[in-house]
Amino acid sequence: MKKEELYSSIQNIIDNQADQPGRFNYLLSLKLESAETEPVSITLSFDAGEWCLNPFGDVHGGVVASILDTSMGIGAAALSGTSVNTTDMSVSYLSALKGDKFYIHCEYTKVGRRMIRSMARVLDHKGKIYATAMGSFMVLGNEKMVG
Repeated sequence: MKKEELYSSIQNIIDNQADQPGRFNYLLSLKLESAETEPVSITLSFDAGEWCLNPFGDVHGGVVASILDTSMGIGAAALSGTSVNTTDMSVSYLSALKGDKFYIHCEYTKVGRRMIRSMARVLDHKGKIYATAMGSFMVLGNEKMVG
């Protein structure tokens, strides 16, 4: 897949989510920052709003896991051209997310016909890492995600 095709596929998935108000991915409002093919990686951004904060004013841990899962899954769907399901994911929380804008950088370590593996990091604009994740995504092939 060419860089432009990957970028376009990811943007199409994000645009489709933006057309579904009331759904969780709509609330996340992830934005595409970059897409690379060598090595295969994507970077999305997340603007933390009041809705996603815990009582201490940090981004809730469940939201952190969700932005990691969703970011890796968007890239997996774009790479496979079809729907994917998360089969497993592990998250390491390194520091509380204090701030209003974060970046999720995902690298794809294995892109197969049936399984896609990814590693991701949540960072701020200075490059501080707040959380990391590893995830596997099963390629379902039953619903076209991009077009």
